[in-house]
Formats: sequence, C-alpha cells, structure tokens
Amino acid sequence: MHCVNDDGTMIGLVSDQAYTQTCGANSGSFSAGVSPAGNECWWLLDEDEATAAIKNSFTGKYAQVLPDDGGDYNEIAEINDFDTIARLSFSIKPDLDGIHTVSLRWAGGDNEGAGDSLYVVMRDAQTSAVVSGTRTWKASVGPIQDAGVDGCCYTMATHACPCMMQDQADSVGCGSDGATFWVVTEDATAYGVTCSADDGAMQVIEAPAWYEFAGRPEFSTHDAEGLDFNVQPWDSTCEAEGTGTSDSGMNMAEFELEANTEYMLEFYPREDGVALDAWVLTGPSSYPPDTSMTLTEGSSTLCAEDIGHSRVGTASFNVIALALSLTILLVMAFALLFLKRDSARAWCARTRERCGTSGVWKHPRMSLNDSLQETNADGGLVGGYVAVDAGRANVV
Repeated sequence: MHCVNDDGTMIGLVSDQAYTQTCGANSGSFSAGVSPAGNECWWLLDEDEATAAIKNSFTGKYAQVLPDDGGDYNEIAEINDFDTIARLSFSIKPDLDGIHTVSLRWAGGDNEGAGDSLYVVMRDAQTSAVVSGTRTWKASVGPIQDAGVDGCCYTMATHACPCMMQDQADSVGCGSDGATFWVVTEDATAYGVTCSADDGAMQVIEAPAWYEFAGRPEFSTHDAEGLDFNVQPWDSTCEAEGTGTSDSGMNMAEFELEANTEYMLEFYPREDGVALDAWVLTGPSSYPPDTSMTLTEGSSTLCAEDIGHSRVGTASFNVIALALSLTILLVMAFALLFLKRDSARAWCARTRERCGTSGVWKHPRMSLNDSLQETNADGGLVGGYVAVDAGRANVV
C-alpha cells in the first residue's frame, strides 16, 4: 500500500512492483517481444531487452500493455465497460481529507506519433465502487458520425483530428505536409473520433467516472529506436470521461478522498501498447511534480507495514518521533535522579564533618518544634540539636 511522504505526496514507481494486475478477457501470453493472439496484459519490461523499447524509464523497467496488435477500447460509455480490459492497480491511503490530483509519466507504444493512450479510475478498496472525480466542465463533443461532416484531419504530433468538410481539408492542405492525413467519417468512427460543437458550447461533467490521458508531443522527437518518456516527463492534464484520440487538456484527474481510507488507483489502456513508468498523487497541501523530478529504485512511498521497504508515511513518522522523544525524557529523568542521590550523599558527608566525633551539630537557624527547643530562665530560645547516626538524621 502507498502512503503519504513528508511532502504530502504519494509516489508509485512501476518497477518497484507494488501493484496488482488483471489481464483482459481471453488473454494471450507475451514472451521475448513476441505478440501472440489474444487480449492484453500489463507486462513489466526491461528497457535493455524489450523490442521497440521506450527509452529513459527511471530504472530501466516499465509496464506496457501487450501484445501491441492494434487493439483499442474507445467505446467506453459507462464504468462497467472497463471490466474486461487489462487493469493495473495500486493501493493507496491518504492522510488528509480533500482533493488529490494524479500526474503520470507515460508513453504511447508506437513510432507513428505515440497514438496509444490510457484511462485512470479510482475505486474504494473495500467495495470496488467507483470514486468519482470532482465536478468539471469540458467542451461539448459528440461522435463524428453524428456531426454531419465528411471526415477529420489527423495530426500526427498531437493526435487531434478536427472534424471538417472535404473542401475545408483541401484548403488547409490536410495530408499534403507529411504531418497530417485525411480520415473519412466511416474510418474515423472506428477510431472513436469525436467532434467539438461549432458554437463553443460546454458541458458539465458532474461526477467523472474516469479520466483519459491521450496525445503526447512525440512525433517531432522520436527516432526509429523507440519512444522517450522524457519527451513529457510528467503529464497532469487530461479529459474527464474522454474517449477520443486526443484528450482536451482542459481537465485534471482530481478526486475528493478521505483520510485513512484505502483506495485503488487503476489504469486501463485505450489502445494496447501504452506504457506507464510512474505516477504521483498530490494531496491537498502538496504541489505538482517538477519536470526535473526523478525517481530511483525504492522511491515508491510505501506504508511502514509493508515489510522490506524503507519509506513510511507521515503518520508513522510522527509515531516514531514521539517514541524517540519519550525515550529521551526518560533518560533525562533517570540522570536527574542519580544527580540528586549524589547531592544527598555529599550533604551527608559534609554533615558528618561538621558533627565531628560527637555526632551532634548545632544549627541555630533551623526551625524546631516545642519538644526540641531549649530555653533560658527568661524563656528565650537557646537552640536545638540534630544528631547524625549511621547516615540517618535524627532530631534529639
């Protein structure tokens, strides 16, 4: 389970393998870069050994949905549609009530613009019920087949496919620059392309059941040896309940979570081939990850009870600090007692010296009761006596 660190953040590094995964229905197997028939699983890959590896994962290992054989899951209408898709799950426990925001280090799995993408879902760990995101807005969209257009112009770098008529596509040179190509409505429908309303209308998503992360600026920077996680070190923008080839970038994956409650942070592919290196969940009092933030093996903020891992949450840290403080106080108390005992012994030694061999010491300033007072003939106080015998003070 992942807990909060001292910065109010939870971190999940895939290569630490603190997750569970469920393969898609009728899953095949994957070995040595071979993509067999069958549905997908999230596989932990070694960057040095994987075929068409994605470069610059933090530790040389990352998770990828394989086989990458062109499967896609863009027809998501309700949360139950995720039931047969490959799932990667991380257990988390916040320490504060409030809004928590997900940031991802991810990449697509192809060299034609990294078209692969993924969905993020939050669930209650005890009931598996979906924990909805916070209320938000996004541009009003609909399926391309209902938009009355001829097709869309797909941009390789951003994966956006703005809907338009054929003459519009010709006027902007769609497909003539090597960076775009024309997709007719029939084909675009199969890819799940959606079209924004022409009048800029917005729609309210009251309780987002999922968020889509889609589209990365990889086309201009990738090479034939593979894609690069460093092209966009951390991605914090997405689309609430999106399913298109590119997310709107208008939303963030925000969830209202309760302290000391266990949740499951889950990832599903929109297309096979998508890869995940790490995630960060920032709490109400923390900040988004800096683009220069790097992780090493063991960086996952696992709870103290997870044996074999060194990081602890803030609450556990406070308990340890309290125990240490109590120990220090006890040591100081014992030291003070020893000092007082030594002082008493020194006092007794001085007393013996003043008493001499008689064992009697006159102390004219001490307070005496009636039975120990000596008076003269006029009734005046003469003095009292203290005798010390065998280390014990006795009044005589």
